[in-house]
Amino acid sequence: MNDKLNSEAIIWKSEYNINNFKIDREHQKLFTLAREAMNISKLKDDEKVKSKLKDIITNLFNYTATHFANEQKYMEEIEYPELPNHKILHKNMLNMLTTLISELNKMELQEIEKMLFNFIEEYFTRHIVLEDKKIQLWNTSLEDLKRNFGWKEIYSVGNPSIDAEHKQLFDIAQEAFTEVEPSQRNIKIKEVLTSLYNYMKTHFKHEEKFMQEINYPKFEEHKVLHHNIIERINELETQIIFDDDNLPVYHGDIGEILKNSKIYFDSFADNHSFLTTGRYSRPKPMLYSEVMSHLNYTGIYNPFTAEANLNVNAPRHSIPFVALHEISHQRGIAGEREANFIAFLASVESNDSYFMYSGYVSALNYIVNAVYNEDKDMYFELTKLFSANLRAVYRANAEYWQNYQTVVSDIGEINNDIFLKSTGQSEGTKSYGLVVDLIASYVKLKKA
Repeated sequence: MNDKLNSEAIIWKSEYNINNFKIDREHQKLFTLAREAMNISKLKDDEKVKSKLKDIITNLFNYTATHFANEQKYMEEIEYPELPNHKILHKNMLNMLTTLISELNKMELQEIEKMLFNFIEEYFTRHIVLEDKKIQLWNTSLEDLKRNFGWKEIYSVGNPSIDAEHKQLFDIAQEAFTEVEPSQRNIKIKEVLTSLYNYMKTHFKHEEKFMQEINYPKFEEHKVLHHNIIERINELETQIIFDDDNLPVYHGDIGEILKNSKIYFDSFADNHSFLTTGRYSRPKPMLYSEVMSHLNYTGIYNPFTAEANLNVNAPRHSIPFVALHEISHQRGIAGEREANFIAFLASVESNDSYFMYSGYVSALNYIVNAVYNEDKDMYFELTKLFSANLRAVYRANAEYWQNYQTVVSDIGEINNDIFLKSTGQSEGTKSYGLVVDLIASYVKLKKA
């Protein structure tokens, strides 16, 4: 783990304020405690480090629990509509710290540091930057939102050209706040979306070129991962029925898939304390699945009804994975990378060959895309290992979505990208594919 990166990630910035003095002071204190944990890792004596880390983790737990209680009281006072979901996130974070404290004496120092850093970076910093900022938005007037909307330095990716293009995107989006007659409102929104679409087509090309210029640090590891997952897919194909088109067939209808997705996720959650358990609805088929295909959406989690909704017109093999992805959001996993990883784990540990196949095929798709971006020759060499069934699955998937590649699907993609970036996921829609590192770690552990 990059200490410099983590140190920068836990420096308090004024942009993190939610305009409540008490809560903001507590957030600053949490950042101070997190920095103390980072500094402890520089000590040389393993036993000293363990002892001090245990103290700081205990302090973090105690202060975090107090802070959560105060923050939840504040959310009740302002009638924050997402309070139930926010409480779930708080519970997950405390569970993770509890697990770390209870297992600390059994763990090696590197394991402790890795888990602590993961908590600080993934569950702590992102929670404050992403989830807690939503509280401020809820309690802010539309006029103040208009006044404060715009580019901020925390959005910087460290590349002047890309940052300049991002600033231009904010300027275009700002036009949506322009006052117009009610009858002209839809026309204005369409104009803004069209401008965003036209500009982002060029911007995406520049951004992807920039990403290719950055050497991907775990490329060789991903090639090994690719081989391992293809082997597992080939094994699963011997346990699944395929139709005349070489596509996998489930033993039940779409309703059975949705029902089982909840059953399998509940079982998975029972064995992983960071996930919430309880009475949750199963995923629901979307009435407007055809429209969702046009927008390039496979599923949507509705935070207001706490329901996972699926595009059931999508290729059937992908639905188990997508269902588990949306359930992950329902159970408090906000990030797309994390939701993809939880969906992968829940599917491959379900003991249902079809669900396992869906998980591995979806994971492989993210991995081959990562390989393609780095080495196209290696990509084509690796795809030669695909079975006839796997080729048919990918071909059917590509043909299905190719039918919906229109300006509408591009706008849908842009809207989703903007939404994800607005919620603190700076990679936007690319965050879906960042799951590769997590899957690589999982496969490596299973092989060990």
